[in-house]
Amino acid sequence: MRGFVGAVWVSRGLLRAPYARRSWRTADSRLGGAPADEDLWLYFEADDEGWAARQVEVREQDSRPVKAASLEEVLHLRDHDDLAAMFRYERQFGVLAEGPMDGWQDQTEAAEISAEEFERLWTEARRALGNSA
Repeated sequence: MRGFVGAVWVSRGLLRAPYARRSWRTADSRLGGAPADEDLWLYFEADDEGWAARQVEVREQDSRPVKAASLEEVLHLRDHDDLAAMFRYERQFGVLAEGPMDGWQDQTEAAEISAEEFERLWTEARRALGNSA
């Protein structure tokens, strides 16, 4: 189980923008991604309902990406491939967060992250993890 450390949510007026950054300390490496007891930066691209469409996790210690998962890719695998392919994807790119991302905008560390910043992080993470999806 992971413990919440802090969050950043992008805000455009009254509308939530689709990019968020969140800090975590892992306590259980079975969740996929980083080993237990590591500080991580989690970056999300949200869909129109506020759920994660893409997620990047970067270790704070060495800025090494440990996750870069996409809902579109996961759904494609679910609909067109087998369970073994899904397991291979999750080992390579990590497990995408499930659930709405509401509530982060109230955090004291709230600040903006641009679409360009997310795309840069996404591209770097996919390159580091082996972009074969």
